[in-house]
Amino acid sequence: MKMKPQIPSRQMLAAAFTLLEVMVVVVILSLLLALLTPPLISVMESNRLTQSGQSLLFRVSMAQQLALTENRPVEMRFFNYADDNGVKGFHAAQLFFFDETDNVLNAIESPLYFNQGVMISDSAISPLIASSSEKGSSESLPAEREPFKSRSATYKKIVFYPNGSTSINLPLRDAYATLCSTRATVADASSPPQNYYTIQIDPVNGNAKSYRPQ
Repeated sequence: MKMKPQIPSRQMLAAAFTLLEVMVVVVILSLLLALLTPPLISVMESNRLTQSGQSLLFRVSMAQQLALTENRPVEMRFFNYADDNGVKGFHAAQLFFFDETDNVLNAIESPLYFNQGVMISDSAISPLIASSSEKGSSESLPAEREPFKSRSATYKKIVFYPNGSTSINLPLRDAYATLCSTRATVADASSPPQNYYTIQIDPVNGNAKSYRPQ
């Protein structure tokens, strides 16, 4: 017994999408994606900046308090190296106890890595630790410990002393560092990009404040 081929009814044909309709839907979705992507990226960058800035601000306060309570200097190092995308800047920080008598350095905690796409700019918008700063917190030194030694990293340091003072040799108005997106063009900038997180440290007492754009 031969089976008769089934012929789609007009109702079934009407329910199917034509190639033109599919192409129209694809074009509309592409336009919506193009319109929504920049604001979404901006929001994500802003969140990463805030998280990194708050984490760094917490560690500055922690360094100040530890120096007072433990009655010994606490050294905060900022590490400058190229990230996985080849963007140079300060991408991490770490706290150490420093014994000046024996010249021994002991890590207090694991390194704080800033969120992906976030760095402290090594430029005029971060005079506190910029390599080009004439009166920065310290000279740039090569990292002698892992995981930064293998990255050919250099570091700048700030020391918090038990009497509440710091090693910062800058006036308060210049004692700040700025976190920004690695996508921002800030190599020669004298003013921060549109989105940033700035931390200012008082050279006299080590107190820290944060600033965000309105």
